[in-house]
Amino acid sequence: MPNISTFSKLLMRIFAFNTKRFAARQKGPPRNPIVLVILAIFMLFPIRPLWCASNTEIAKPFIMAASNENGYADKLSVLIYTEAFRRLGVPIEFRYYPLMRRTFTVEEGDADGEITRVYEYADQHKNLIRVEESLFDLNFSLFTAIPDMTLQSLQKLKGTSLRLEYRRGIQVCENALKELMPAEPISDVPTDKQGLLKLLASRTDIFCDLDIYIAQALASQDLNRDAKNIHKVISLGNPTPVFPYLNRKHADLAKRLATVLKQMKKDDLINTYRLQVERELSLPHASEA
Repeated sequence: MPNISTFSKLLMRIFAFNTKRFAARQKGPPRNPIVLVILAIFMLFPIRPLWCASNTEIAKPFIMAASNENGYADKLSVLIYTEAFRRLGVPIEFRYYPLMRRTFTVEEGDADGEITRVYEYADQHKNLIRVEESLFDLNFSLFTAIPDMTLQSLQKLKGTSLRLEYRRGIQVCENALKELMPAEPISDVPTDKQGLLKLLASRTDIFCDLDIYIAQALASQDLNRDAKNIHKVISLGNPTPVFPYLNRKHADLAKRLATVLKQMKKDDLINTYRLQVERELSLPHASEA
């Protein structure tokens, strides 16, 4: 895109060239003063075209950090944010990172927001601000490949020798497992698929993740044959609302985004998007998965 000053200088040169030609034809100073007036205006008032600096700043896209473009939560969030930011008049771009790197990227300001996190996430990340309107609810649960294994309560895990694992970056799972068994080593893996494969190989006993992602992984071709060997042991609690998180420099935008999300819920648009994604992925209702 042309530089503003270069564009202004180019126009001034064109006017100067045409003025000289006009004067040369007249054998003396130009009799028409309009040319001199126009030239003086260009010299006194620099031209500000449509792509001036302020407009460039407005058009700069908001970078929303996500983690799994094929995952349920990210697919649903992309639909929601695309419409919400359209209503806000702000262009948006989605970039994908591993969960842990995603956090650092937004905290450092290299991305502008995190696509979804739980309410308590703000307690540990002071450079991020929570948008005070949730997107949707998700379930977190424990899964196993041990036949007939059941748990009446999470407290039953205490004092056992079970090997526990969670997906890296899922703080709800990490906090719950470490609170239950603070003295025991608890491992983590970068993907839900790896966690499930370790259950099937008897390398771990219990894996914690989001219900909807486990349902999606078990329905995949990679695990379809062995999916029947994995079952839910117990949920970590009631469905958990997830929220957008923005870098603190976007505090004003956070308030506007909350208002738009609230209106989208009133319009039943988020529920429409949810059903659309569930049909696309052939999944059960996310809060019942």
